[in-house]
Amino acid sequence: MLWSKPLNECQKIIENEFEALAKLIITGKLETEITGREITTTRETLKSSLPKIDGEETSINGYLWLNLKLMEDLVNLKRLLIYSLNLSQE
Repeated sequence: MLWSKPLNECQKIIENEFEALAKLIITGKLETEITGREITTTRETLKSSLPKIDGEETSINGYLWLNLKLMEDLVNLKRLLIYSLNLSQE
């Protein structure tokens, strides 16, 4: 699971979002979408790829949970930065 395609995609998106947030802070220009749709889609793909036992989700180990939570927090951070830089009206 740790080397799965959904997890690798998740990690690439996290890296890209951090770079985009850094550019947003430095330049004030948003280079990714505001909604975080790509992050949401990737999170759902990762969640659905988790192994299931007897019809129930197995417990998510800390590494997977951390990636899922980090993606969720990145969307919230992006919204806060946009509002604080007053970019929501452009």
